[in-house]
Amino acid sequence: MFEQDQYEPDIQNSLFWSDAGTFIFQNINLGDTIGYGFLNTDGGNIMISTVFVVSSVINNNQLVISSIDTITNNNVGNFTIANLNPGIYITATSPGDNNNVTDGNYSMGVFENIFLNPSTPTSIEFTANINSELGDSDIQYEYIDVDCLTNIQTKETKTLVYPNPNKGVFNINTTENTNFTLYNLNGKIVFQEDLKIGGNLINISIQKGMYFADFNTQKETYKKKIIIH
Repeated sequence: MFEQDQYEPDIQNSLFWSDAGTFIFQNINLGDTIGYGFLNTDGGNIMISTVFVVSSVINNNQLVISSIDTITNNNVGNFTIANLNPGIYITATSPGDNNNVTDGNYSMGVFENIFLNPSTPTSIEFTANINSELGDSDIQYEYIDVDCLTNIQTKETKTLVYPNPNKGVFNINTTENTNFTLYNLNGKIVFQEDLKIGGNLINISIQKGMYFADFNTQKETYKKKIIIH
């Protein structure tokens, strides 16, 4: 995730890397979707939801990813992800717009099921190096403590959300009585409803963007992302 305030210099390129962990590329093929993103630019006037699609497989340790607009299907940017052994590396170049000042922007990217934690509990150092079109740089560090578990369990939820993305009108099918809570990217609750077993029509008027949904039953709690466009 990164954010720029209005009147700050435009970004020329972005570099992100870690000192531990690794990307698992062995079962990834050309055209696979490996994540999603959300872009808010032009001071908030332009909002784009994207999916990350593999556009080139350089080798076993390096991929080129295209960020595809979920509405127009246009490619809105490319970046490269790679392994440092140990650690991972992400680099992106921002397209020029004939000026050196931003109107303000915010972007977030999520990689799904490709990052492998270290095999033992540790603290991972993540570094972000942002270089502007004016030649200056900003370097920031983030430390994430990882306590690895010996057993990892996965299961399919029994809740279906469709269509997704949508324009604020969508269906939720569930096999249990479920409390549905929708959060924006700042963690604020924007909608809540108790869902009945079967089909539930949701019709809400909220700002376009990416949201996170909590589904709470008597037995469990699970999450999904929902995109409003």
